[in-house]
Amino acid sequence: MDIKSGELNPETKYDIKINEGKFKAQVDYASEFVAGKIEVSVGVDQIIDAIAAKIPGTIDDAIFSVLKEALKK
Repeated sequence: MDIKSGELNPETKYDIKINEGKFKAQVDYASEFVAGKIEVSVGVDQIIDAIAAKIPGTIDDAIFSVLKEALKK
């Protein structure tokens, strides 16, 4: 599932998506002299758990549980 793609400048492009239960961010840089790519991926569970930990109480836990399962598909 693509979330966002675009350009930071003419030499730098980015792509953010959720794929195979992971949040993936990729940045591609290419200039006349150098080129490179970096990709970072984090499990959806870890991201949602970190967000849930910042929200007091437990009422939202059921919503986050459903969201985790939906994003793994």
